[in-house]
Amino acid sequence: MNWAGITGKLKNSGKAKAATGLYGKIAWFAAYGAAARTKLVDLASDLAVDFVGDARLISELSAYKHYADVQADAVVCTLAALTSGDIGTLIDTARASAAEGFEMIVIDQPVDLAFLNALSAELATRATNKQYYRAICRWRKALVLDLSNKVVVDKTGGKVGIPAVAHGQEVGDEVLIYGSTNYDGVHILDASTTADEMVFTAVYVAETFSASVMLEETPESYLADFVEKTAGFADPRVHLLVPTTVDTQLGSLAGCATACESVADEPGAVELFPLSNAVTFSDSAWVHNKTAVLKGLVAGRGIVMRLHEEDLTHLFINLSASMHGPKDDQRSLPLGRLADKILRYASADTFASVNSRKYPPNEVGEKAMAQMAITHKQMFKDTDGVGQMSAVVKWNAVVSGWDLLVEAEAPAYGTTLSITTTLIPN
Repeated sequence: MNWAGITGKLKNSGKAKAATGLYGKIAWFAAYGAAARTKLVDLASDLAVDFVGDARLISELSAYKHYADVQADAVVCTLAALTSGDIGTLIDTARASAAEGFEMIVIDQPVDLAFLNALSAELATRATNKQYYRAICRWRKALVLDLSNKVVVDKTGGKVGIPAVAHGQEVGDEVLIYGSTNYDGVHILDASTTADEMVFTAVYVAETFSASVMLEETPESYLADFVEKTAGFADPRVHLLVPTTVDTQLGSLAGCATACESVADEPGAVELFPLSNAVTFSDSAWVHNKTAVLKGLVAGRGIVMRLHEEDLTHLFINLSASMHGPKDDQRSLPLGRLADKILRYASADTFASVNSRKYPPNEVGEKAMAQMAITHKQMFKDTDGVGQMSAVVKWNAVVSGWDLLVEAEAPAYGTTLSITTTLIPN
């Protein structure tokens, strides 16, 4: 699917609210084949000059600035190649360059499970050092391959092969061929498939494909691969864009996440973006994305950006999905987000006093710290529907820190959240 010229403004669907202030700063990490560099950009920046020669980066950051509107400050770090081992170094580099700090990290390259695990571990380590970040990543896009001038190979035994260098598909994956004379339809990749050749069962007929022949990974196969490979991963700080056949929407998503924090009541809820330009399609299978497949991607905890089948003038995006546990549902997902937000605010409100050792490790200090931990309770009542909110702080002599418990009523879900952490001075 080719989505061209998607522009627009975020429309508040009734389930979105203004940014907290932390969401207005991001760090963008990317590999664009250029030398390592760091640049602080804002709305006044001329991206074409700042990142000359990096057309994709310019396009993504332009989309980010457009959707983030006035909150478009970002520190951009690029490397010739980005690996999971670079995450910690890049965060430190961005922290040194962003005078006002940042809260969201964007990883602008396809990630796999190993990368996600490394990122999660780094974010957890940072949290223990009072550095709280979220991250937006993107999964690999679905394969769309131009087969022009490819020659079908007779593999004998009722099998044929199609040359495709570094195609990335695996044995058992489903691919769709269309536009050919003899091989149109869905095919399952055989065990003899290699890294540079796709093999499947078919009656061999000699054919050199014309310029109109395409091969695509089917939506069902793409979904199955995504769900299988991420099933064991869970981290509410990590958001994963599932780009389907397009991998140029990360800037739009990052800008939306910067300008709006979704508090959707269910993981499938969407925010609405009007499209002001034409959208063209060249993807016969993905134009008709099946509702079941889209729901499956959401259930698989990926963020989905798509056109509405019955209204091609609007783009819909799920902003609420983060990589919570596979068993989380439409009740536990938003509750997890709320708990995470309360913890971040409570920690931020108390850290200064913790680090300065302002209060003594006794009952007087415990009461003072408890009051500080719920400084923003009225905000949570006004914007998140939280009911009664209280905090208990106890000095922990074993670790020389403060054990914090925050309880917050969530009437909309018929429960009370209990959030705990330990605050240890630097």
